[in-house]
Order: sequence, then C-alpha cells, then structure tokens
Amino acid sequence: MPELSSLTALLDARVFWAALACGCWLALCWVCLVRAGRQTVVQPAMATEWLIAYASQSGAAQAIAEQLLPAFHQQNLQPALLPLNALQPGALSGYSRALFRGPRRIRRKTYAKETLKKTS
Repeated sequence: MPELSSLTALLDARVFWAALACGCWLALCWVCLVRAGRQTVVQPAMATEWLIAYASQSGAAQAIAEQLLPAFHQQNLQPALLPLNALQPGALSGYSRALFRGPRRIRRKTYAKETLKKTS
C-alpha cells in the first residue's frame, strides 16, 4: 500500500497547486475589474500650457497650424503659435504641452531613388 499513499500525496499536491493558480487568476481578474471601474479625472489644460510650433518654407505647415486654432478656441484654450526658428530651447520650459508641425515626409520611393543616384 505504499504506492497508494504516494499517489494520494501527489494528487493532493496537484490539487493544491491548481487551486492556488485558480485563486491567483481570480485575484488578478478582480484587480483588473476594479481598476477598469475607476474613473480617471483628466485635468483641463491651462491656456498658457499649449504651444503650436511649425516649420514651413512654403507656408503649408503654418496654414495647418492656423487651422488648428479654432479647435483650441472651442476648448477655451489660447495656445501660443510660433515658427520653430523663433523658438528658443529655454522657452520650451514655459509650456507643458506642445504640438509640432513640419514639412511632409519624403516618400520612401523618392528617397530611395535619390539615395541610389548619390551612391552610383
């Protein structure tokens, strides 16, 4: 009968570990559900917190930045609108949020062709 007692001990250990794993899984699910149920409060941005900076040679990025202003005004925000060449690194510390707009990226195919021409 020693074989039966070792089998029972093995079965008891397996049941214990399975119950422990299920209990941990249920605890994790409960924690996730409690976190999901909490509402996070987002603080509205102050008017001086926003900076819209643009870099434009043809004026397209500036036009896009100016088109963003009505959306900010609807949210009662008055962002600073500056070209990147007028912006100093020390001035960035005065803003907690910034939106940068630059020229469009070069398409990959065009960039690859230009790179190949330069290396040949």
